[in-house]
Amino acid sequence: MPKIDYFTNFCVKALPKHIRYILAIHTLLYNENQEWEWNSNKKNHSVIKGEIEHIFPKKWAEANYKGWNEKDAEKFLEYIGNKTLLEKKQNIQAGNEYFTRKKAEYAKSQFLEVQDLAKCPKNDWLKEDIEARNEKIYQRLKSFFEANL
Repeated sequence: MPKIDYFTNFCVKALPKHIRYILAIHTLLYNENQEWEWNSNKKNHSVIKGEIEHIFPKKWAEANYKGWNEKDAEKFLEYIGNKTLLEKKQNIQAGNEYFTRKKAEYAKSQFLEVQDLAKCPKNDWLKEDIEARNEKIYQRLKSFFEANL
């Protein structure tokens, strides 16, 4: 398994379809109770069909986000620790809202990790949150591949 810096850089530069697969594997490893497929509101969903949600939004107003500036936002935006899978409807509803507002949509998701994000007591999604989640994703994938390859 590559070192975390290599993994982070790969994830920043990777195509969205590749990130979706990495996030799908992570989603299934995150919680063994995660369903692969489900039906909600007469629509079929699956982990692999989840849309990539940027927890810290792509479009943001500097005045509205604590501790962020344009340079940091550009750097951290594409970290895998800032991305999760989400159903299309919830992704549209969450849009470019503040983290605290996104949590209401996250609570409606069938993605178990996203439900856990909705329970986060913090109102802001900061650089240290992205870095910590980035590390957790890396470690979870590393452990899985080392044990199974």
